[in-house]
Amino acid sequence: MNILHVTPLAKLPKSIPPIISYFSNHGAKEGALVSILINRRSMIALVLKSEDVSKQKIDIKKMSFTLKGIRKIIYARPVLTDNQLKMISFASKNLYLAPNLLIQTSLKWLPRNHEKIPTFLEKYGLDFENKQSIGTADEFGMKNFYPHTQNTATAKPQMSAYYKTFKAESGYHTFLGVGVYGKNRLEKYTPLIQKVLEKNSALLIAPTLSHAEYFYNNLKHIFGENVIFLDPQKHSLKIYNDLFFAKNLSPKLVISTKSAIFYPWKNLGLLIVEKESANFYNFAYRQAVDFKRAILYFAQIYDISCVLADDFPSLESYFKFKNYISELKTPEILNQVLLEKTTVVDLNQEKNLDKRTSISQAALSIIKDSLRQEKKLMIFINKKGYSKSVICKRCGFVLVCQRCGLNFSAEKNVEQKIGLFCKNCFFRKPLPDYCPKCEFSSWNFLGLGTERMESALKNSFPQAPIFRLDKNLAPDKKSFQKIIGDFVSAKSGILITTRLIFNQSNLKVDNILIISSDVAFFIPDYNGTEKILNNLIELENYSKEKVFWQTYQKKHPATLSFYHKTFRDFAENELKLRQQFHFPPFAKIIKVKSSAKNSFLVKKRIEDFAQNIKLQNKDLVDKSVFVSSPQPDRRFLAKNAFSYIIEIKIDLQKSKKDPGLIFDIAQKAQEAGLEIETAS
Repeated sequence: MNILHVTPLAKLPKSIPPIISYFSNHGAKEGALVSILINRRSMIALVLKSEDVSKQKIDIKKMSFTLKGIRKIIYARPVLTDNQLKMISFASKNLYLAPNLLIQTSLKWLPRNHEKIPTFLEKYGLDFENKQSIGTADEFGMKNFYPHTQNTATAKPQMSAYYKTFKAESGYHTFLGVGVYGKNRLEKYTPLIQKVLEKNSALLIAPTLSHAEYFYNNLKHIFGENVIFLDPQKHSLKIYNDLFFAKNLSPKLVISTKSAIFYPWKNLGLLIVEKESANFYNFAYRQAVDFKRAILYFAQIYDISCVLADDFPSLESYFKFKNYISELKTPEILNQVLLEKTTVVDLNQEKNLDKRTSISQAALSIIKDSLRQEKKLMIFINKKGYSKSVICKRCGFVLVCQRCGLNFSAEKNVEQKIGLFCKNCFFRKPLPDYCPKCEFSSWNFLGLGTERMESALKNSFPQAPIFRLDKNLAPDKKSFQKIIGDFVSAKSGILITTRLIFNQSNLKVDNILIISSDVAFFIPDYNGTEKILNNLIELENYSKEKVFWQTYQKKHPATLSFYHKTFRDFAENELKLRQQFHFPPFAKIIKVKSSAKNSFLVKKRIEDFAQNIKLQNKDLVDKSVFVSSPQPDRRFLAKNAFSYIIEIKIDLQKSKKDPGLIFDIAQKAQEAGLEIETAS
């Protein structure tokens, strides 16, 4: 008799643990596939550990609980490689991701039909003899993991100022490729990839599927049949066979997204990470995760060269390379003023500002000139809908959502009537005719959205071709491409858009006008100014001529830094602030969440946990360990549940004596039944 510890290859409700024990009369190797029943539902599971308990059979029968038996063994030999197991272990322990979902991603190449799996595996003769043990439920946690973790920077990183100086050396190296804008970067990739493809394959990881498609469409003209687009949302056994299982694997350039690091790669020689400054990716359960750490670990265990590519480096990457290199060879962008195409329109000097649309007279003249000269203009507003809040004109009463307590936004419905929408819980209702407090019948709409801008411009320029691109009009890829296609085919016109436009990398317009972006300066986000700079650089890539940015913050320190200093100066100033207030890369941050239907119990549980952390680390509190007070998470109110979050910051420089402290805190949170929401 054997006890099998398995993890189901499916998304499970929170009431079911990700690792479950079953019994079997037949043994199965670690990494084998079995069929189990959960709530009368049949599903595939992967064996994590198999224990022979034949001698303890009598003792097991005396236990107060009953183990269920597996339905059948689908494939008795391992189906994961050593490197896949290392990646799953790293991501589950360091990024706090569910191991069952990571394993499901690693086995995405399996046939969808469960009955065809044994035939498929036998056909390709898969039998990965693993030297690495997958481990038990405890070993999948954070406990005692840190001492066994190799630092992804153990090999001293090197920096290449330009791609042409890069040498595809064997072994793990990290290179930072910056200073080359947009599409021109592809020209630098070509000789680098061609050299690697003489013997090995190359993998290019893009932050989103749309970016991956952009690189594929541009590189397939150069590499022809040697380039493959690996779409994680599509299941192609032919592509999986060509990349992983064929007897004679030919070198390929593979373009994909982050999930590609969990596949059974062979013969890899190069990894390119595009848009490396986009650190945070959405993965399981829409969790914000610093996935770049896992990508760098992937390069290390496969012992391949890695290029971090972007228009300019993220501050974390700049900090790491600066500290590991005695003589920093800086690309051009590090020695130049950052924004060359951008012109600031100072709203403090504006006397006739249209308060309804926030369009200055200077911006209005830009719009008129573009239409008169039959040019294409993009108006960037990072806010969809009509307005962000609605208040009564007489008494100032603010309309709020009854379900979650946040302000209602205003948006137009299909009939072009203004309605109320909660962006938090997605609740919709018609705009009331009268104020609930004073019964006045007129409303003020505060804040500018894409719908309101479109309405104002159509009134001012009724003959002009005006297009709008946001999530309301383009919820899917087909509608997105239609709007882009209509705008591109027009001789001239105005495109009103949000950050959604960043999914179309190859679009070019004559000029860009940025409206209403000042709120980003005051959001409590430690990398807020870096995000503003990212947006401005991205928009410069879309513009042929100029980018006009109207703002009240012309004299803000960040704005002055953008225009009057080099990137090096900007980075050093930002790093000083982050060190002063204990933010990454000088600290680690985790958010711990408690949620349930009883608000009192939820708050008490998270308060008790915070108090225990302070007591256990009383010598470090407010010196290297900082624990915030509990804050409500309003998203859960919509689900008739309550949730509170605390933020824990751990200063890395002052806690060097205990480098595993953050893992211990995360382990204790999970043992207390709390959730780890984010980690950076």
